[in-house]
Amino acid sequence: MSSVSIRFNKATYVTGEMIEGQAVCQFRSPKQFRKIKLRFKCKEHTQYSKTKARYNSLSGKTEFRPVKFTGDNIILFQEINLLEQGELPSGEHVFPFSFYIPHGFPSSFHRKNGDITYSFKLIVDRAFKFDIEDKKIVNVISLIRFHDISQILLSPLTLSDENTICCWCCSGGSIEVQLEFDNRVFTQGKAKSIRVSCSNMSNKNIEEISLKIKQKIKFITTSPSQNSKEISDTIYKTQTSGVGAHGDKTCFLIVTIPDNVDVPNFSVSRLFEVYYELKLKAVVSGCHKDLEIVTEVGITNVLHPADAPQRTFENDAINNATDYPPMPMPMVNAPVIGMPMPAEGYGLPSYSDSAYPPEQPGPLAPCNREPSAPSGPEYAQLLSNELPPPSYNQAVGN
Repeated sequence: MSSVSIRFNKATYVTGEMIEGQAVCQFRSPKQFRKIKLRFKCKEHTQYSKTKARYNSLSGKTEFRPVKFTGDNIILFQEINLLEQGELPSGEHVFPFSFYIPHGFPSSFHRKNGDITYSFKLIVDRAFKFDIEDKKIVNVISLIRFHDISQILLSPLTLSDENTICCWCCSGGSIEVQLEFDNRVFTQGKAKSIRVSCSNMSNKNIEEISLKIKQKIKFITTSPSQNSKEISDTIYKTQTSGVGAHGDKTCFLIVTIPDNVDVPNFSVSRLFEVYYELKLKAVVSGCHKDLEIVTEVGITNVLHPADAPQRTFENDAINNATDYPPMPMPMVNAPVIGMPMPAEGYGLPSYSDSAYPPEQPGPLAPCNREPSAPSGPEYAQLLSNELPPPSYNQAVGN
């Protein structure tokens, strides 16, 4: 039996690359055809069901029935003729092909409520006979770089939330949480530090501080009417210890988006939208309102050296959430600044064997302290030899 097949040079391609492969025709007998053609298509599809209420005038009751919503859109379509009308003998015939995937096109995406698929279809078009066909799906990854992210997310930002603890109309102090970003863009697989400051001037404890990042995908349909459905998934979460009453804390939360998280690019899609939300939550003990900071963030799946550099705090953060290190204690027997210091006394290198003699210390700066008052027997003898001060008449006399 005759057959056709599509072979790719590799399993996964990246936007901006050429998809290369071969169209293979295996005929057991000579075949006449009108065309041998290859179609390349990128198609998006959405579907879901919603329950809608409907009033039945005959029964006088409100009935609920499911309604199916769908959406279809072709993002890219190309077709090439590998061979015009003619006849091929029996045997194997190989036709190489290549298609270009433009930058910014969406990633391959497959979910329950929708998908984006890149497919190839090889067709041997025969007159008055069944066509010989083969269809294959190729996986495409769309790169999301820093310059693809909104400029608003690339700017530094500081957010805060504050709450005053009240009990029976009596103020119990205030609590403030502050979140500091150098930028709000995370690179998949790369650690990024976020600075969190908490000032608890109340008489209640903050039990814990948690951070979550959610991926929200909107599925848009066009039939029977324009509609949408949003699905939210938590792609990252972490937490650290809280703060006791009348205390404060500053720490760094290390956030790393896992490599197995699907980060789609829907920049030219009409039926899909993606949004990432970061939420910081400080849980207050007792029946009091928790403090929350919610903001939009962006995620990239590739980082190039030419991308905008980001200021990070990895060198300062030791664990998942750590406090500031304590201030260094003063040195014991430390030399006085500005005074000459012998090289041998403090473990500094000696210049006795050096080819260059040490520089002579410059003159010392004058002392700014007030001189101490003279005292002792010598000062008393000095006072006895001095003349007494003049009287008033001598001072004002002519």
